[in-house]
Amino acid sequence: MLILGTTAGLAQTRITPEQFMDRAVGRTLTFENMLDGRLVGVEEFLSRHQTVWARRDGSCTYGHVTLTQDQVCFRYEDQEHISHCWYPHDRNGTLVMQSLRGSVQEVTRITDLPVACQDAPLS
Repeated sequence: MLILGTTAGLAQTRITPEQFMDRAVGRTLTFENMLDGRLVGVEEFLSRHQTVWARRDGSCTYGHVTLTQDQVCFRYEDQEHISHCWYPHDRNGTLVMQSLRGSVQEVTRITDLPVACQDAPLS
């Protein structure tokens, strides 16, 4: 498992999935790839169990959230057979998510605005 170190002197601490959800529910989070700064997508956390995920192309789908002891896991209605699980971290007040495969995403924006979808979310 890849462990995130400090970058440019920034302290990083793993937080619990519950702590992540406390900061996310009722909000819309923008996720960017930490390696290249590319937009991954925007997710509106409707509740502790349901989200709307907007991809870069503007298409949306509903997501179902489950929490394990260490991870926040998402299953999207248009890809129900795939579970996307992430270890949440706090880096000096910024949320950072790391997958088992080593992908790292940073939450670059948190708003109270609803997610913008090209069409109604797929279900």
